Amino acid sequence: MASKCTKTKCVKSGKDNLQCIQCYQCENKFHIKYVGLRDEAFEVTRGFDSFKWFCDICLKKLCNVKTLSKIMLNSNSAKLDSLDRPDSKLSAEISTFKSDLKSSFATVGQEVKKNIECVNLEVKTVKKKLTESIDIKDRERNIIIFHLQEGEDDKIRVKNILLKLSDDIKDSHIKYVTRLGKKNESSTRPILIVLDSLMSKETVMKNAHKLKLMSVELSKVWISNDLTPEQRS
Repeated sequence: MASKCTKTKCVKSGKDNLQCIQCYQCENKFHIKYVGLRDEAFEVTRGFDSFKWFCDICLKKLCNVKTLSKIMLNSNSAKLDSLDRPDSKLSAEISTFKSDLKSSFATVGQEVKKNIECVNLEVKTVKKKLTESIDIKDRERNIIIFHLQEGEDDKIRVKNILLKLSDDIKDSHIKYVTRLGKKNESSTRPILIVLDSLMSKETVMKNAHKLKLMSVELSKVWISNDLTPEQRS
């Protein structure tokens, strides 16, 4: 039976539970689609053993603890001030109590701040990893051609080269061709080619070594995957 969902919580049931994410605080489970979590993001979070996800309600509670602590401190301080009397012993006891109370709240505040910083750090780490994964996914059908002499007919020349590499490559497989960067007389800009599928890209890469056999001009030309800055570093 499929999982039964309310507007906020998911009931654990069968394989559908694999598409749920559990709040670390309240331990309720939520459908990833309900909380706006993409499949790629969900897969990334499963790779982090220390990853802790909080639902909106619990996250708001966590962020409001520091504010609540300050409100409580101000309220208690006001009540203690109203108890001040000329009697020096009572004043000393109240002063000591206030000092201890402030110290306790300071400790709580520091712990809350530390926890929030840890959560923020993990969120940034997951966000960076997710961005990188999406970037890699977006580039998986792309190839880059280097050292092909620039000309007005770049697109036609690129298509002719790819069509000659393999009979399995058709004109319709080549979706987009463009030079990268600003034109510079001292260097040749690489060419970005977007293909229609990963299969077409793999066919091109498998036959890329044939470039050197086509002509002297193409002997120095080479084809590469479209890597992200993170992959190139």
